[in-house]
Amino acid sequence: MGWAQAFRHEAGLVWRSRWDRALVSWLPLAGLALLIWLFSAGSTRQLPVVLVDNDHSALSRALTREIAAAPAVRLVAQTDSLDEAWSQVRAGHAFGVVHIPHGAARDAARGSQATVFVFYNNSFYTAGGAVARDVSAAVMNFNATLSPLARPPATADAPSPQAALPIAITATSLFNSRLSYEWGLVPVIYSAVLNLTMLVMVIAAYSRVLGREGAVPWQRLAGVGLFYVMAFSVLHSLGLVAAMGLRGWTVSGSLALMWVAQWLMYAGYAVIGLLFLGLGKGDVVRSLSTASVFAGPALAYSNALFPTLGAPWFTRFWSLLMPYTTYIRLQGQQLYLAAPLQDAWSTLVVLAAFIVVPAWPAWAMYRALARKGPT
Repeated sequence: MGWAQAFRHEAGLVWRSRWDRALVSWLPLAGLALLIWLFSAGSTRQLPVVLVDNDHSALSRALTREIAAAPAVRLVAQTDSLDEAWSQVRAGHAFGVVHIPHGAARDAARGSQATVFVFYNNSFYTAGGAVARDVSAAVMNFNATLSPLARPPATADAPSPQAALPIAITATSLFNSRLSYEWGLVPVIYSAVLNLTMLVMVIAAYSRVLGREGAVPWQRLAGVGLFYVMAFSVLHSLGLVAAMGLRGWTVSGSLALMWVAQWLMYAGYAVIGLLFLGLGKGDVVRSLSTASVFAGPALAYSNALFPTLGAPWFTRFWSLLMPYTTYIRLQGQQLYLAAPLQDAWSTLVVLAAFIVVPAWPAWAMYRALARKGPT
């Protein structure tokens, strides 16, 4: 059986199996729709915060209104006691505390710098960071609304309030200015789910060939792997295109380049799947378990969600072993950064290496298993 016949044969087997058919058609797309729905809010909203106002002034009340209007913040309690605010945080009822100390309005009126304190729970890194960011932005916006006429004139003894900040800084968010979790996370998670599903399915398919047919020409296995490479590449691109049309996603760079990289990534996983079948001595359960351990940490180890630069050497090494890590770098370049074509060549070469390097040992181990007869 040549590769083309093997391709058609595998497609027929998958089509006759209800669950296999679902895994290469509507089920991943339904998962993508679920992910989009889960992250459709875009960014974190309405995180509970406790306000401690010890100033009780017109300025503190105006500042409270500004903080309450921040998108990520919801003032769930207002108190005079910091101890009571800490108890709210410890009980998990709030992610942060905003403290306006006594004398804040007096200090601002005199021209000296008043300080507002923001305490946030960094055990919840994303939520705490969002609270700190939005409260700080609200305070800065409030500063901008203060009338210069309400401030005392600058003198030698009482300099202008701006003098307390001799260097101003402006921070600008690049490439995801809306801070959208949907836009930032869903393409990454969808890619990780697809590559793990593909790896599991291709190992099961190779195991089926080994158990029923034993020794086969390499073209037979190539045809089986090619079916899953094409199926999941189409699913991957179809999901992105559907999200572009329905959710307004944009590809800043080249969608065609992403498709080429997807094809190479899935081809690499097809070869790696055969390698894991050999490492598992033909035992499909052992092979699937090992492959799941290998590809399961893709999100954590890929440098997509968490930086791996300062991670232990084992984490960095594991990251480099996964085709997903290489692909997701190119996907980010093309989705968000509009990176030029010359910046993608090295990535494509590495993805091709995931096909070429393990191909011979994977085929050699398969032949060794096949010589033992069907399992």
